[in-house]
Amino acid sequence: MTVDQARASLLLIMEELAEDFRRKHPAWKASIVDSAVGGSTAYQAHAFGLSCLAYDEETQTDLLDLTVVIAHLDDAPSIESADLVWGDGRIVAELISEPIAFSVEQLTWISGELPILVRAMEQALSVASRSKPMSA
Repeated sequence: MTVDQARASLLLIMEELAEDFRRKHPAWKASIVDSAVGGSTAYQAHAFGLSCLAYDEETQTDLLDLTVVIAHLDDAPSIESADLVWGDGRIVAELISEPIAFSVEQLTWISGELPILVRAMEQALSVASRSKPMSA
């Protein structure tokens, strides 16, 4: 599997998640994460995911990211992370605690396990929405 194929596969999944979140959580702005990480090569690493931003002028802005990062794409590809993290760095949930070798099988496994992160994201959004009322 090439980087472009992995990108296409993950972005399709993330777009479906974003559409669902936009419908369920209209106070949170959901956007797709699709960005290169690092500068040594064009594909040193790449992050794919769903970023949710809640904005409330009276309280604060919160960011919650569900991301999958694939790294070392030019020599020994690995899946560096698959997790859900608040903007301040607090990890809410993770599928892997250390990098694993990149393969079609591992990417398929990660894709199949994303519902775990989705449920954690929905729970975190629900708690945040209750604790920080969002303005209309």
